[in-house]
Amino acid sequence: FWQRSGSLSETYVRTEVWPEVRETMTGCDDLGSSPRILAEAYPQLAPQLSTLPNVWWTVPSELRHLPAEGEEMRAAYIKDPDAFEDADDAAMDARVAAIISKFVQSSEQLIVVVAHCNLIG
Repeated sequence: FWQRSGSLSETYVRTEVWPEVRETMTGCDDLGSSPRILAEAYPQLAPQLSTLPNVWWTVPSELRHLPAEGEEMRAAYIKDPDAFEDADDAAMDARVAAIISKFVQSSEQLIVVVAHCNLIG
């Protein structure tokens, strides 16, 4: 998706949303928001956000049936935070490999990544 960069020039930048570049699970505040809620907050990114699964953050396999919206996911995290953090730790190597693969496949000369400090720090 190409959009105007916001400068006075007619420069357009390709904007992508990579769910792999998300926060690591260290607290219930790291649970994501559904693509619908994100698109309401960031309408300029609605086309990119529409490609995300409803739950795009790491969730233990036994809890993947929980809805993205509402309090059930947060309640499950509060009940067993280690399950979420363990699932996130288990998926981290694959996540980083997917990010690296996307970089390698890109033909862009300049890529700007915005990510959580625990992922890149």
